[in-house]
Amino acid sequence: MSEARPEGSPFSRKSVRLFAGAVAGLLLLGALVGALTRGGAHPPSSGDGGSTVTVPDTTLPLGKGLPTSLASLMGLTSLHEHVAPGLVLTDQRGRRVSLSGLRGKVVLLTFLDAGCTAICPIESAELKAAERDLGPEAADVEVLAVDVDGSHDSVADMARLARLTGLTGVATFHALAGPLPVLRAVWAAYGVQVQVDEVRGTVLYEPLLVFVNPSGRERYSATPSGFEEPNGRYVVPKDQISAFGQGIARYARSLLASPA
Repeated sequence: MSEARPEGSPFSRKSVRLFAGAVAGLLLLGALVGALTRGGAHPPSSGDGGSTVTVPDTTLPLGKGLPTSLASLMGLTSLHEHVAPGLVLTDQRGRRVSLSGLRGKVVLLTFLDAGCTAICPIESAELKAAERDLGPEAADVEVLAVDVDGSHDSVADMARLARLTGLTGVATFHALAGPLPVLRAVWAAYGVQVQVDEVRGTVLYEPLLVFVNPSGRERYSATPSGFEEPNGRYVVPKDQISAFGQGIARYARSLLASPA
């Protein structure tokens, strides 16, 4: 049985995310000083090659909601709470995984490239930080990483992607692939535009993390980000990774507390 699809075209869904993210960014433009730019901006470097950019303190108690600074750091966007588009793909263990089969769990849905060496390591570190912060509650949070490189779609490729993320030993982590037409349908359903850079041989796409509540409804999206260096490598301050992971964990925990 097919799952319900949210209303609106993929283009309109993406436009809403981008507009809301832009508004959130403007709220702290002066404080962030461009810290959320994913490409085209290069941070000043210290003598040891590390970033010297200072990010806002996002480790303060959250109270009943996310602080504005943390929401802006994550590019957090409120979604329409429609049922998340369905998917049925194969993970790194050769198991079929369906979104409908994960009802009762919080799902973190993202898109990664099995050959990615740019933003993927940063997002992987943030997901690992979230998994640590969740502690025992991580057992109720499933992480789905949908492949965006149609040329790497085997179980072995997904096992490699799982190893690259450092989450291969986490039972609730699934690196997912399938036939290219099926993957394209999933990308389109979530408004993810995938392009191949023929010169560099790399896959270009907009980083995205979708929070799906235990009832199977989209609640929020976040945008992993970093500074792109001339060599294509992305870097961020370590405290930003920690704060982003904390935000993932705390919002996932809030969805566990309010599953409807």
